[in-house]
Amino acid sequence: MKQIEKRSFVSGLTATVILAAAIFALAFPGYAQAADTYCGNASSKRAVVLIHGGSFGLGGPYMTQDSCRAFAAKGYYVINSDYPLGDLLGAERYLGVQVTSARKGGRKVFAYGESAGGGLAALLASRSLVNAAFAWAPVSDLYRWKAESERGFVNWSGFRNFDSATLIRMSASNWASSRSTPLLVVHGRSDTKVPLAQSTRLKARYPAMTLQVVAGGHAETEPSFLSATSSALTWLSRW
Repeated sequence: MKQIEKRSFVSGLTATVILAAAIFALAFPGYAQAADTYCGNASSKRAVVLIHGGSFGLGGPYMTQDSCRAFAAKGYYVINSDYPLGDLLGAERYLGVQVTSARKGGRKVFAYGESAGGGLAALLASRSLVNAAFAWAPVSDLYRWKAESERGFVNWSGFRNFDSATLIRMSASNWASSRSTPLLVVHGRSDTKVPLAQSTRLKARYPAMTLQVVAGGHAETEPSFLSATSSALTWLSRW
């Protein structure tokens, strides 16, 4: 798959559609914009849950559809998750159900996530709910994220739950231990939206985590983002 194809769908979205989706998501927290999608052979013994980004309040499975096809081509059964938006605890429950369902038949289950989705993938791995995971620029410490991020980027307004206890519970950094399963994190050195400090703190508490610090920030044009799927396929093939 050519890197340029990773986000080919973006050119087909108009600013009006994006704005409307954002307003709707904030007005109706917990609403998911599209249903789960599936790729690959359901009889495969390896499954992966894809978790899109969007600051926990925007986006949908369309953001990881290219990754869905790429994993399927490598023999995975793929669940492209449509987790609840604007509902942190709802997203936690939803992904837990998906992982449990994917394990049926003795499958190994993995997680792949980008940005906020990377934080959720890291959360699953830190709690040993998946066999291994890959996360690009993950939000792994929600409690500190707003203070560390560039001003105005993090906005919990309209979320169903964002109290301190929930933010702590949803942070992979608070679950990481010697029992956590393998995790590869790729994070840009110049990231101002999800600062590198999020991943360096996580690494300090996570023996089975590999941290790759790369050039760049937090954009869909970053080489590390465009190659995230291929990096994940290489990493997850080890487990």
